[in-house]
Amino acid sequence: MKINILAVMFALGSVAQGATYTVGNSSLGFDANGVTDNAGNLLSGSQGSAAFGFFDSDADVTTATSAADLLDASWHIFGDSESNFNASTPPVNSQGLFQSQGSEVADLSDFSDQSIYLVIGKGATLAASTEFLVYKFNETFGSASEEPINSTLTFDADTITIANLLVGGIGGDRAVSPLDPTPQASFFTAELVPEPSSTALLGLGGLALILRRRR
Repeated sequence: MKINILAVMFALGSVAQGATYTVGNSSLGFDANGVTDNAGNLLSGSQGSAAFGFFDSDADVTTATSAADLLDASWHIFGDSESNFNASTPPVNSQGLFQSQGSEVADLSDFSDQSIYLVIGKGATLAASTEFLVYKFNETFGSASEEPINSTLTFDADTITIANLLVGGIGGDRAVSPLDPTPQASFFTAELVPEPSSTALLGLGGLALILRRRR
């Protein structure tokens, strides 16, 4: 599976620089890892949405308990990158595929050197989604410069950094397109469940000790 992020930086006049990023997991489904919901249903059309940008911190993701909590002031979407999954259109009934594109043409300083986060939601919009997948790429957004910047990043299910998959996971093998019937590992969305705090873990440890003592 390959989720390609194509970043094209181009000069707009002699002063301002712009950036256009495209994020997708194969428009035709060749060698692609589809995205499913937590029940294993491949997302398509308005069943799923995707966008990219950056969060102020990983903790803002892992402690979120709702869409509103996840998409608060800590979330900075890149341009107009939010879009729905590809629609399943006969005779090529592809599912689980998306392509998201966003552009910024003025001040890129807020994004410069920030890690790129991909956010996928089970819903017609991210705000209306009930399940999510959030992945933090090791790569960062580029910055405006005098010369155009062209960068291509590849996200592969076999080589991702598991620790950077902050919400969601990797599921079973699924075929996403009749053009490529070979099943590939899939990604799945999940409900937002905050990680337990250290205080909570200590509390659970103390409870376990009490239970052991009572036996």
